[in-house]
Amino acid sequence: MQADRSEKLITLGVDVGGTTTKLGLFRDGKMLAKHFFPTGKEKDGGVLGVVADKIREVMSRSSISLSEIDGVGMGIPGPVTGDGFVMECPNIDLKNVQLDDSFREVMPELDVPVRAGNNANTAALGEMVRGAGRGHQDIMMVTIGTGLGAGIISNGRIVTGYKGYAGEIGHLIVNEKETEPCGCGHCGCLEQYTAGPGIVRAAQKLLKDHPEIPSPLRSFSGGGAEEDLTLPVGIVPPEMTAKDVFAAAFNGDEIAELVTTRACVMLGKALAAASFCSAPEIIILGGQISRAGAAMLDSVRGSFRRYVHPDLAEIPICLASLGGNAALIGCNYMIEQFLKEN
Repeated sequence: MQADRSEKLITLGVDVGGTTTKLGLFRDGKMLAKHFFPTGKEKDGGVLGVVADKIREVMSRSSISLSEIDGVGMGIPGPVTGDGFVMECPNIDLKNVQLDDSFREVMPELDVPVRAGNNANTAALGEMVRGAGRGHQDIMMVTIGTGLGAGIISNGRIVTGYKGYAGEIGHLIVNEKETEPCGCGHCGCLEQYTAGPGIVRAAQKLLKDHPEIPSPLRSFSGGGAEEDLTLPVGIVPPEMTAKDVFAAAFNGDEIAELVTTRACVMLGKALAAASFCSAPEIIILGGQISRAGAAMLDSVRGSFRRYVHPDLAEIPICLASLGGNAALIGCNYMIEQFLKEN
């Protein structure tokens, strides 16, 4: 265990996503290096096993030794209690684990404090200290990627709630007629329509149900290629992504506009409902889908104002300013604060 913290802290931030994990090396709050790698699956040794292997690999090539690390802050895409117990993550294989204990089992040589939080919460912390939330103490940060979650900061502190479920707005039921299950097991969750895979799924369904509507999205895998867009034999069409759908909508594609408009209306309505509970000073949108830009933001704002109480209608909704670094910076801030207070 590292005991002397009188020198500048050296820490690791780990942002575990449903698809991609990021690792950041920090000294005194400044990021020295950042690495990306696929989120581990059970067959690879599990999420934490892959993280441990990546840390070993990165530190073996660093001028900083593993023994100099003071602590690890980790963001997880699912409910995490205040003491770091991970309940369940619908998009990765972590369930009912005390994360600090489990991480020490896979990496016993790194005997330092490990703090865990929901990655929407860690992203909110990052934006509070260095990003779009600076100057605010009551923040709602919504991250939209493979899944959707919200980080809630009240009086400058993360709100975890009972069993860590505060902010899990991606699993609000918004369509009781849905028959396809969400990763959480329920049907009709917000995440199924506004997160990346849900955007693609909705576009592919409309393309299949309405073959009469021309769309450039038909050239993608799963899009049902039109005759004039059929690729030559031997050429594999690219996988459709949410970014492709938003780009098509920006260019006036009818199918894409239907999908993205519905997603923005649903998200704005959910934010209005959540605002009645947390009453944030500011709402920040982050993650991959938030990069769709001004068109999405205006649509979400319009829906939010239509459904929220008039007294809350002026809550600003803005895009995150730290990009993909928000959760890493928040993870670092979380472990730094713990080390300084203990």
